[in-house]
Amino acid sequence: MTGTIIAGAGNYVLSVNNGSCKVSTAFTIEAEEAMPKAPAIVTTPATCGEAGSAKITNYDSNFTYTLLEGNKSTVLDNAVISVGEGVYRVSVTNAAGCQLISREFSIQAAKVISEKPVVITSSSYLW
Repeated sequence: MTGTIIAGAGNYVLSVNNGSCKVSTAFTIEAEEAMPKAPAIVTTPATCGEAGSAKITNYDSNFTYTLLEGNKSTVLDNAVISVGEGVYRVSVTNAAGCQLISREFSIQAAKVISEKPVVITSSSYLW
């Protein structure tokens, strides 16, 4: 007899019996590693005095996230990305080494007023 048995992860025993002889063997089907989804990044624009920021909206602590900037990489330990101005990507990797990479995103530096306003005061008025 030939055939295919489809089964999920677990421990199994396969037995074959032809009426006079019986042979059994035990085997295990390992669970597949969960596949990560590409990191979804939401950025917040810079404002006066505050730099822009970014957050991974689909962060899952079961995976490893790495911030990529040019040739540099930094492992992230949470969904909030606190870095300086620049262009970045985020990779996510599962235990089996499967990796997906986010789209490129930018963090802006805090906006500043380049010159102080000039205040002109006068103690005399022309009428």
